[in-house]
Amino acid sequence: MKIARLVKTICICGPALLAPLAAAQVTDPPVVRDAIVRLRNGVNINDFLASISSTYPGTTVVDDIASRNIYRLSLTEGADPVQVDQFFANLANQPNSMLRWGEAGYEARTAESRTGSVYVSRPASYAAQFETQYPTITLGVTQAQQLSTGRGVAVAILDTGVDASHPAFGAAVRNDGFNTILNNTDTRDIARGVDSNGNSTADEMVGHGTFVAGLVTLVAPETRILPVTVLDSDGVGTTWSIGKGLFYAIDRDVEVINLSLGSTYKAQIFEDAANEAEARGIMIVAAVGNSASTSPARYEYPGQLKETIGVYAVDRNDVLATFTNYGGDSRSLEALVGAPGASTGDPNATIYGPLPGGMYGEWEGTSLSTPLMSGGLALLYAQHPVWGSLPPIDPNDPSDPTTLFETILGTMLPPASVNISAQNPGAGSLLGLGRIDLEALISVGPPQPAPGDINGDGVVDLSDLAQLLADFASTRSTADLTADGIVDLSDLAYLLAHFGH
Repeated sequence: MKIARLVKTICICGPALLAPLAAAQVTDPPVVRDAIVRLRNGVNINDFLASISSTYPGTTVVDDIASRNIYRLSLTEGADPVQVDQFFANLANQPNSMLRWGEAGYEARTAESRTGSVYVSRPASYAAQFETQYPTITLGVTQAQQLSTGRGVAVAILDTGVDASHPAFGAAVRNDGFNTILNNTDTRDIARGVDSNGNSTADEMVGHGTFVAGLVTLVAPETRILPVTVLDSDGVGTTWSIGKGLFYAIDRDVEVINLSLGSTYKAQIFEDAANEAEARGIMIVAAVGNSASTSPARYEYPGQLKETIGVYAVDRNDVLATFTNYGGDSRSLEALVGAPGASTGDPNATIYGPLPGGMYGEWEGTSLSTPLMSGGLALLYAQHPVWGSLPPIDPNDPSDPTTLFETILGTMLPPASVNISAQNPGAGSLLGLGRIDLEALISVGPPQPAPGDINGDGVVDLSDLAQLLADFASTRSTADLTADGIVDLSDLAYLLAHFGH
């Protein structure tokens, strides 16, 4: 990644919160002795462990997603990850197997951690630059916000955590987040003394999640943020921590899941989560990486999955950022878009975002392109609140019903995407849909309903109150006005505050 200009700015302009560049991590290594398995319904984990004890004696359960019968295992010392994958593949194919699938666990990380990108710290006075930065012009954010501000929508940020106290968020950050690294509810975006990449510099990605979340609310200022910490403060996680975070977010009834991260290992746990999200009408948006490559060897997941929207980075002139990955196979190209993510140091061509402690910063990367797209989808969902209450689609339905993901991808995003082939000679066939235009995406839809107007009839009245009471304690309901995942007293108070308007 070409960031010499940013490093130079650090040296000249004062305090940078992150350390010197790390060596690039081209591919993600396996996690020693780590494996993930998904058992068939009704299978007991102890019975399964007994069945593999001759090959992997002493295997223990480290963690689980009990609702899906998915387990993280610690295998025998010296277990080879390639052999682990092959062993589980063979086992899953046996008649009456207890196993649906199994795989070795691998590391994952932010694209910026992979390439050693650092941010430039700026004071709180940079709030103005944050609010007026060039992506708001390129994407037509101000025009889009005339119809929608993301009210009633929740976006999960799977990252290093979020500083909920930052003034940029107000009361946007929900308090029901989770940390899959520590297995607790501490989702603060803070230094924890971690040097996961072994470059003798700890906590290099503190602030990444806060920065990313800020770009979502820049686009969709009334959207709620669900923080799910899946990376440590050095920007490193695992396929397990991310997979568990995906299922956690799905169970909290968000509309959009933002993943400004990835792994070069195509994990089945990502596939399962993406398939379930699609069936439930949840959009996953993921960065495609900063390795300046179109090579399949550099693909990052979940961003390259056909069930997710992958995002690459462009500059203010719609030229591909020098660091960005792009391209993909024929299916993933159908779900690939570009968004601003490049910074030059010029205030009119730089990405700004909030950092912990009330600060702001300058950065670049596909991690920053991704939340701009996620914020745009939040605007779209707010225009169509019924989407958040659609019943899940049965993947075994023989009629093969069209999913919301397919509808958005097939009919809404193509006409709202700008062809940038002329600005990028030779790359046209690898640019997917093109650069997203949020003004075009939102302008063809209706205005979002007024606050508290559950049934969308233009007034908050007894019919809305009746619907809220009928759905009380429910999830996936248009009556979840505060977008906290459940219809409760906070929604009733919100409705009553707007009653008669």
